[in-house]
Amino acid sequence: MRLLHTTKLTIEEFTERDSGAGAECDVPRYAILSHTWEEEEVTLQDWQSGMNLATKNQGYVKIRKGCERAHQDGHDWIWIDTCCIDKTSSTELSEAINSMFQWYQDSAVCYVYLSDATGTQPVYTEDRLGRHDKPAVARWYSRGWTLQELIAPEKVRFLRRDWTDVGSKGDHLDAISEITGIDIYALKGGDLSRMSVARRFKWLARRKTTRIEDMAYCMLGIFDINMPLLYGEGAKAFVRLQEEIINAAEDQSIFAWEGFDPLDYLRGDGEYRGDSFSGYGAIAASPSLFERSASVAMFSRPRPMRPHPVVARQGIRVHLLMCEDVRDSVSGEFFLAVLDCQIGSTPGVLAGIRLRRTAENRFVRANIAQIFRFARCGFDGEVLIEGFDPTAEQKELIDLNSRTYHQNWRLKEVYISQSISPPLPPGFWVLPLAQKVWIESVYPSEFWDTATNILQPPVSSAKIGAIGLRVRDLTIALVLGFRYHGTGVQPWCKLYNYFSDEDRLLDVFAASRVPSQQEATMRPSGEDFSELVGLKVSVREMLVSSVLMNIIQLELVE
Repeated sequence: MRLLHTTKLTIEEFTERDSGAGAECDVPRYAILSHTWEEEEVTLQDWQSGMNLATKNQGYVKIRKGCERAHQDGHDWIWIDTCCIDKTSSTELSEAINSMFQWYQDSAVCYVYLSDATGTQPVYTEDRLGRHDKPAVARWYSRGWTLQELIAPEKVRFLRRDWTDVGSKGDHLDAISEITGIDIYALKGGDLSRMSVARRFKWLARRKTTRIEDMAYCMLGIFDINMPLLYGEGAKAFVRLQEEIINAAEDQSIFAWEGFDPLDYLRGDGEYRGDSFSGYGAIAASPSLFERSASVAMFSRPRPMRPHPVVARQGIRVHLLMCEDVRDSVSGEFFLAVLDCQIGSTPGVLAGIRLRRTAENRFVRANIAQIFRFARCGFDGEVLIEGFDPTAEQKELIDLNSRTYHQNWRLKEVYISQSISPPLPPGFWVLPLAQKVWIESVYPSEFWDTATNILQPPVSSAKIGAIGLRVRDLTIALVLGFRYHGTGVQPWCKLYNYFSDEDRLLDVFAASRVPSQQEATMRPSGEDFSELVGLKVSVREMLVSSVLMNIIQLELVE
């Protein structure tokens, strides 16, 4: 560990030694500076190259001011991340990041420099002018790395832009907790290992880091996890962190995340927004998916008798209380599972997820935009506050979200896929065309397989694409999509006249409308007819080699 002397402005290295009887440390008492990185920060190499070079960087003023404040409070040494870590050494950087939570925890005091704050309190950039005014929150609170820098140190002092002291963490606990979502128990130094995984990830959900991998690495200390750093792995770092947590802790709240579901397309304008969806894995692809996990209980309560979950090649092996979701038309495909974590303020209510079976005991997440709430009810329909044992079979539980009862709950050992790619929805397969009908163009072309005549969308959006057909020397557009229906989706098709010489198929697709509920009731959305060219089209779901597809049938009517 390198430290900067607050008056000599020299950097020295200190080591922790193992004497056999335990760790011995020659690291002196030190302060620490937490800040947001700006342009021209002073690196270790800048400092070692000489003060003339270091003082030319804008970050030098911040270092000098931090030293002055630490010396004023009686500290001879200070740790500042910009100049006390050799970031050119991947080994040293990895060791520093894995040790950083402990370094902040061991500091005598942590000074938080808020470079954009000018008010008299340490939360907003300026003072409130009125009761309902909400100035911008200081940027320091939005960064991923500063989460542990706020939680780990026992003593935290906040300094505004002009380096004036505006109070301690203890002075502003309520305000800090309100704008960060961090529980006061954690801010006051509570045992983080007792807190649920979902609650801790909730603190990170709205924060940002410059590098995507750091969204995982900045949480290592929060979960007391050590793992190697692999910059370049992208979002896989967050998946890897969760795998390490699963191996270390028995806490099913790690599965209590909610995300964007492809069905969300159906509730908007229906326009194609790109293949940006990721989900359906056993574990979350991003901390943002825990944003709505605030209602999951703060503390986890492990059950020692339950088998520990295991990260395996087939997925996450876990024991869950499950039942078949009989609301679905395909028997044995969808299941409901109880997670052993309290959700909400009513006693006896546990969180739950929906799973889709892909093989005998292999599952993936389904309906990820919803966390279910399961409970046991009495004859009067009221929730029994004594709850139920999620490690024992249950005759009947109610989903409080839909007020639906589900029977025959059994404890199962299953594998939930770790893949963060959703299963493809059924493609649209155009059957061999009749004479005088041929395909002229397709939008989006990247979804079209010319070898099989299949339009394969990545997600079940309200509008999937359009096929430009030439029929009897005229052109007509066939627009395809999905409608929300019960627990799943239903394909629809619609024909539009257009002139290929004047109109682009893209423009026809953009102007097309998703059939309304009233239209679907009056006429099945799975068929349409064009009087102009005498073309009838229908779409129906069918299993092709045991794979669900949407079969498009085109028929000329004389």
